Amino acid sequence: MTDGLGTAWRDSGFHEWMIDLGHRAATAIVHLLDPRLWRRSGLNPVPVRLRAGWNARAGHANDRYLVEGVRGVPFPEGTVFPVFSLKAGALRDWASFAMARRTEEFWTPVAVFPGVTAAAPAPSGAGATGPADPAALVRAFRNTASPDAFELAVALAAVPLQTKMVDTVCEDVLGEASPSVLAEIYFGGLIGTATTTVETGAGPHALDFLPGVRRRLLAMGGSVSEIRRMLLLASDHLASADPVFANLSRALRGGGDPPTSGALESASWGESVLPAVESIAIGSSLSVLPRGRLIGQQIHGRDGAHAAEAEPLHGSLSPPDHVPEPVTRGPSGMGSSARKHNIFSDMNERNEMSGHSQRTRPVPPGSAEVGGRPVNAAWIQVPKRNTNFVGRDDLMAQLRTKIVEAQHQVLTTLNGTSGVGKTELAKEYLYRYSDEYDLICWIPSTYENQIRNAFTQLAARLGLEVAGPWSDNVVHGVLEALRQGHRYSRWLLVFDNAESREDLNMYLPVAGDGHVIITSWDQSWSRGGAETFLSVEKFSRPESIQLLRRRGPAHLTVEEADRIAEELGDLPLALNQAAVWLNEVRMDIDDYLRRLADKGPEMIQLLGPVDPEYSLPVAAAWNVSLDRLSVTNRGALQLLQLCSFMDPAPIPRDLFKFARDIEGPSELREALRDPALLGMAIRDIGRFSLAQVDHRENTLSLHRLVGVAVRAPMTDAEKEELRHCAHQLLARNDPQGDSKEALERYAALLPHVWTTEAWDCEDAWVRELVVQLCRIANRNDEFDVALRFGQKAHDHWAERLGPRERVTLQMALELSKAFRGLGELDRARELCESTMRTLAEVVGEDAPEYLVAEQEYARNLRIAGRFDESLAVTESSYENRIRKFGEDDPQTLSAGHFLGFDLLLVGRVRESLEQHAGIWNRRQMVLGPDHSQTRASMDGYSDALMESGRYHEARELQQALVDQTSEFFGDDDSRVMSLTVTLAHMARRCGRSEEACELSGLALRRFRHLQGEDALTLYAALAHSLGLYVMNRFDEALALASDAGEQYVKLLGEDHTHVVSSQVNKAIILRRMERGLEARELDERGMALLTERLGPQHLSTLSCAINLANDHFRAGDVITALERDEETLARCTEVHGEKHPVTLLARRNLMLDKWARGEQNHDELQAVRTDYEDVLGAEHPATLSIGQMSRGDADIYFGEL
Repeated sequence: MTDGLGTAWRDSGFHEWMIDLGHRAATAIVHLLDPRLWRRSGLNPVPVRLRAGWNARAGHANDRYLVEGVRGVPFPEGTVFPVFSLKAGALRDWASFAMARRTEEFWTPVAVFPGVTAAAPAPSGAGATGPADPAALVRAFRNTASPDAFELAVALAAVPLQTKMVDTVCEDVLGEASPSVLAEIYFGGLIGTATTTVETGAGPHALDFLPGVRRRLLAMGGSVSEIRRMLLLASDHLASADPVFANLSRALRGGGDPPTSGALESASWGESVLPAVESIAIGSSLSVLPRGRLIGQQIHGRDGAHAAEAEPLHGSLSPPDHVPEPVTRGPSGMGSSARKHNIFSDMNERNEMSGHSQRTRPVPPGSAEVGGRPVNAAWIQVPKRNTNFVGRDDLMAQLRTKIVEAQHQVLTTLNGTSGVGKTELAKEYLYRYSDEYDLICWIPSTYENQIRNAFTQLAARLGLEVAGPWSDNVVHGVLEALRQGHRYSRWLLVFDNAESREDLNMYLPVAGDGHVIITSWDQSWSRGGAETFLSVEKFSRPESIQLLRRRGPAHLTVEEADRIAEELGDLPLALNQAAVWLNEVRMDIDDYLRRLADKGPEMIQLLGPVDPEYSLPVAAAWNVSLDRLSVTNRGALQLLQLCSFMDPAPIPRDLFKFARDIEGPSELREALRDPALLGMAIRDIGRFSLAQVDHRENTLSLHRLVGVAVRAPMTDAEKEELRHCAHQLLARNDPQGDSKEALERYAALLPHVWTTEAWDCEDAWVRELVVQLCRIANRNDEFDVALRFGQKAHDHWAERLGPRERVTLQMALELSKAFRGLGELDRARELCESTMRTLAEVVGEDAPEYLVAEQEYARNLRIAGRFDESLAVTESSYENRIRKFGEDDPQTLSAGHFLGFDLLLVGRVRESLEQHAGIWNRRQMVLGPDHSQTRASMDGYSDALMESGRYHEARELQQALVDQTSEFFGDDDSRVMSLTVTLAHMARRCGRSEEACELSGLALRRFRHLQGEDALTLYAALAHSLGLYVMNRFDEALALASDAGEQYVKLLGEDHTHVVSSQVNKAIILRRMERGLEARELDERGMALLTERLGPQHLSTLSCAINLANDHFRAGDVITALERDEETLARCTEVHGEKHPVTLLARRNLMLDKWARGEQNHDELQAVRTDYEDVLGAEHPATLSIGQMSRGDADIYFGEL
C-alpha cells in the first residue's frame, strides 16, 4: 500500500526486492492516490490484460502471469505487479484472479520491475537535500497536482500543520479527509521536517512547509477573505492549546491588543501563520514575537515598533526582472456537491494534465480539441463546451482579428435569427482562447434578474462587497473594477441571448483591457454602437455535411448528408437534431427524408408564416423525433410538452420532486410519481437531442424554436392542459419564505412564471406564487421588477376577475410598495389608501390582507410627515386587534409595535417607552428572544430610552442589539448598519465622541459602498455630520450636512419634519463656525414649522428653542435669549421632568443668561454641575465644560421612517 511518492520507487535495490517478492507469492500494489495521478508518482502503471496459465493454482506468484499489452502502448519487460485503488471491487477482482477462482482475462494497470528507474523526479520536499527555490517548487506542484490538492495546499499554507488542524481544514475545504489529496501535498515537494517540534494537548507538529513555500502558495492561490477564514478556523481550533490563537481570534474579530510575549508554541505556530497574517495586512492586534519578529503591525492601522522587521509577503517573490504570475482571488466556482466550501482558487475544471502554467497556443480553427481553463483563471457560469462544434472558421477568424487588433476594450455582437448557432460560436471562442483571459463570465441575458445575479457573482469574485443584486452600486462597482483591471486585467464577458441594446446598455463596460461578446437576435444591435458586428447565418453546405457526418451514423455518406442539409435548409439547430436522431434510431436515410417531406405541409399549416426560413425545418425535424417518442415513451413526450411552455432558461431538475400530485395526462403523472420513470423520460429526451440536459448543473432546457415546434402539433385542449401542468409545477415549488435558499429558488422560478404567464391560471396557489414573487422583489428592493411584473398580473386580474377580487387587491398593495420604493410617494399613498378601503369592504377589517394594508398606509403617512394621522391609524388598529385576536396574537403585537413608534414620533415619549417595553416582553414570550420582530421591539425600546433621557441605558441596550443582529446577519448587513447609526447617536449623547464618530463613519462608508446614495445612506450621512462636529471637524461636518441635506429635501420635501430637524442640526455647526446669521435663519424657520407640525412641547421643538436662544445670545440679545430659555425650561420640566438632559441644558443656558446680566449664583452653578454628574456622569464633556461657562446646543434625533 503506497502513494508511490517515496524515493525507494526509483531505487534499483528496492526493485530487486520487489522482483524477488513477485517470484515467491501473489503480490499487488494498492495505490492511495487517485488513478489519474499515478503517472505522476514513482510508479508508472501501464494497462495490460493478464491471464493465468492452465496449471495455475491459488496464490500463484506474479511471474506465472501471461501478459498481453495494449496495442500502441509500449510495454517494458520485467515482473508485473497489478496496481489498483483501495476499493472493495478492485480488491475482490484481484483476489478472485490470484486465488484461481477464475482464469479468464483480467484487465488491470500494472507496474513493471525493472524498467521504471527514472519514472518520476524525486520530490524535493521531505527527505530532499539542499535549498530549493519556493517559487519553482510551488509552480512545479501546481502544474502536476490535482485541483483539490492545490486548493487544499493553499488553505493549509495559512495554518500550522498540526494533525488535528489539518483534519479540520480538510473537512472544511474538501468536505472530508482525503488520504489521496493529502499524500499529494505531503510528498509533492512542498513539505519537510519542521525546525521546531511541539507537542501539546492539541497534538504534535512535526512537519512544515519548506521556507518560503507558504508565502508562494498564498500569493498564487489565496484571497483575503478565505485566508482570513482559515486563520479564524485555526484560532478557534487551537485557542485552548496556545493563548496566541485566542489573541489572534480577537484580533481578527476586531478585539483589543493582546500581550506581547508567547510560549514555545507561539514561536513555532506563530511562524506558521505569519505569512497568512501579513498577506491580509491585519497587523497590530497580534503581538507574538517568534524569534524576534513581530507578527503583524496593521490590524487597526497602528504603527508597530518592530514593523520594519516583518518580511512583506510579496517582497521576495517578484524581483525587477521577474513578471509575477497571475493570482486567482476570491472563492472558486463550481465544485463537488460534497464540499462545504470551494476556496482560494477556481481550478476544479481546468485541464489537469496541461503540464504548464503559462499561456498555451490557441486551438487551431475547426479543431474539436477540448481545452480547459488556465490554472489561475476565474470562470463564472461558463457552460460546458460543445465537443461537436464544427465550421465557422471565417467567423471565428473575423472575431479573433477584431479582438487582437483592438488596443482597448472590444464590444462584439453576434447577431442572427434563432437556431443559427450564435451561442455555440461564442462558447467555442471562449474555450479556444481561454488562455488569453484571467476572468471569464457567461451572463444569460434574457431577463434582467439573470444579469443582476451574474453581476453579483462578479462582484464577489472581484472582491467587492454587495448589498444585493438589485443595488445599482453593484453594477457600477463591477464596471469600475473591470475598467481599472482590479484583480483581473484581461477579462471576457459574454452576454448570451440579449434583448435590445437599450435594455443592456447600463451593464456594458465602457473601458478596460477586456472584451465583450453579445449574442442576440434583436436587430437593434446592427444599427451602430457596437465596435464589431458579425452576422451569423446558416451553415455553408460543407459545414452542414461535416456536422451531420460527425454526429450522425458512421455509414452516412456525403451525398446523403447533402440531401438532408438541403431539406433542413442548412440550419445548425435542425441539422444537429437530425444527426442525433439518425444515430440513435438507425433509420434509413430515404425513410427519414420522406418523413420530413410529409411533415413539411403539416408544419406550414400549424406554424404559418412565423419564420418560414428557419422555423419550418426545425419543426419538421423535431416532429419526426416527437412521433417516435410518442410511441416509445409517451410520458417523456408529455414531460417535454410541459417543458415547452416553460422559459428557455434552464429548468432545475429538482423542480420535479414536488410534482407528484399535479393534475395532467396519466402518463405524465405516472412519470412524475416514479423517480426511475422520470429519470428514463429525461434520458430519452436528451438521447434524441430534444432538449439540452446539463448533468453538471442538473438542469434541462429547450431552445425557443424547439418549444414552438413541440407545441405546434398540440390541440388547444392539450396546450391548455399542459400549460396548466407547468403552472402547478411552479406553484408546488414555492418555498414560501425569505431564506437565502428560498430567494435563490424564487430567482430560478421567475423566468418560467413570466413565460408561462402564470397569472392566467385559476389555481389559487399559482396566483399566490405570482403575488409572492412580487412581494419578494419589493423586499429585495427590486422595485422595477416588482412594478413590471406586478402591473402585468394586476391588469390581467382586474380585467378577468375584477378590481375588487381579493388577489387583485393583494397585488395592488404590492404595487403601492413598488411605487414607494421608486420614490413616487404620493402615488404609493393614494393607491395604498384606496386598496385598504376596498379590502375593508370586500374581506373585512379582520382579514390578513387588510391588516397588512393598514400598516402600509400608516407607514405612507409617516413618510409623508403626517405623524398624527399615522398615530390615529395605529391606535385604532391596535385596539381592534386586541379585541378580536387577543394581546398575544402576532398581528396584535405588530400593531402594538408600530403604535409605540408613532407615539415617539408625536412626542409622547413616556407612553412610547411603556408601549415598547410591553410589546418587547410579550414578543419574547410569544416569538422568542431571537425573533426578528423581538429585536425590532428591542430597537424601539432603546430609542424611547434615549429620548426619555436615559442615554447610558439606551447605549448599552443598543450595543447588545447590534452585537446580536451582527451574529445573525454579519457585520456588513444593512440592518446592522442601521442599528449602528442609532448607536452612534447614543454614544455621542453619552459623551463618547470618538466612538460616535467612528461608528457613524463606518456605517456611512458601508452604506455608500453597498447601496449607493439611497435613503439609508443619507440618514447615515446626516448622523455622521454630527459625529464630525463633536470631533471639531467643522468644515467636513458642514459639507456633509449640506450635501446630504439637499438630497434629503429632494426625497421628502423641504417642509418634512425630518428635513427641518436636519437643518436645525446643521445650524449647530454653522453657529460654531461663527456663521450666526445663517444658523439663526435655519432655527427660526425650524421653530415655526416644528411648532406647527409637532407642537411646542415636542422634544424636537424644545431642542430647536434652546438653539434659537443661543442664536440670540451670540448676537448680544441676552434678554430675548433669557425669555426663550425661561419658557423652554418650564415646558421641559413639565413634560420631561427636572432630570432630563434637555431640561438640564435649558437650565444651564438660563443660568448663563443671568450671569451675563450680572446675576451670578454660585449655588445654582454647583447645583447644575451636581445634576449633570448624576445624569450624564462626572467625565461627560458637557459636565466638564460647565466650569468654562459655555452654553450648550441641543441636536435633534430622528429615526428612520
